[in-house]
Amino acid sequence: MTNKYKAEVIVEIIVNTIFFVITVVFRAFTIAYLFNNFVAVTFDIPKIGLVVALGINLVVGLMTSDSSSSSDKSFREQTITSFVSTGVTLLFGWLLLLFV
Repeated sequence: MTNKYKAEVIVEIIVNTIFFVITVVFRAFTIAYLFNNFVAVTFDIPKIGLVVALGINLVVGLMTSDSSSSSDKSFREQTITSFVSTGVTLLFGWLLLLFV
């Protein structure tokens, strides 16, 4: 393994990790935003913060993950797909709030 190849692998791991963390935080923000604007208002319950939303995201992710399925997508593609679908969800939630 050459030094150039090792450096490329290390950079790829760092970039994937940073983008994964950004995606997880973005999902937690989306959960908190939608929960606070729909669920908390509707049922008159306390709003949640980013840390609680992150915990909900992790718990639901554990309960709904299918570890037996093999995906043809790379880790980066899966992370990008998750980020985009979260963005679309947040966009639709925001649009829905404009009409409420």
